[in-house]
Formats: sequence, C-alpha cells, structure tokens
Amino acid sequence: MTFFVTFSGGRFPFPLDMGGEVIRARHYENFTPMTTFRIDLPPVLVEALHRSLSKDPEKRVQSAREWIDILEPFAD
Repeated sequence: MTFFVTFSGGRFPFPLDMGGEVIRARHYENFTPMTTFRIDLPPVLVEALHRSLSKDPEKRVQSAREWIDILEPFAD
C-alpha cells in the first residue's frame, strides 16, 4: 500500500529517511495529507489513500475488491 500512496503522491507519506523512524511514525504519528503536495488528485482517491494509512484497521480499505471499486472509475 505504501508504494501506491508514494506513487500517487509523488513522495513517501511520512517525511522520514530511516526505516526504524518510518515504522515508529507509522504507528504513532500522523501522515502528511496527500493534498499538501498533490492538489490535483480526485477527492475519492485521496479519501481512499488516507483510509489506507489509518491507524485503525477497521477504517482501512478492507479488500482488493473494494480497491477495484474505488479505482475503476479512473481506468481508461
């Protein structure tokens, strides 16, 4: 998932360099909102990407099918 967020946003969701720092940040800090550096992303995609980074597993996108449903409108 981090790859997709990084690919979509053009940068890693946490502004850190070291692996251990990233792991700690993933669990204890908030990520930089995608709209901070990519204002052109569709709101539905931003919401899904933000959900995927949620610390609460119940709020995350729950399946590949759900991702397909979210991303399908963008496929050409």
